[in-house]
Amino acid sequence: MIDDLHDQLCNAWERYAALKRKADATLLLNDGLAARQAWIDFQNVGKPEEERARRLSGPNVKIFPVHKTRAPGPRA
Repeated sequence: MIDDLHDQLCNAWERYAALKRKADATLLLNDGLAARQAWIDFQNVGKPEEERARRLSGPNVKIFPVHKTRAPGPRA
């Protein structure tokens, strides 16, 4: 069991490392996204389904409320 988990971790790490090196070399968006997904997969090794990091899907956007990011008062 422990050896199997270790093998899974090593394989996921090697996959991430290879994709990260490729992304660094090409600077292509799709290569970077593939490396990001490999990192998420690495983090998920051995975790139960409910604790796994979210897979790449959909937009990754955070909406900030403007009234909390700007100082009060008139704007120029």
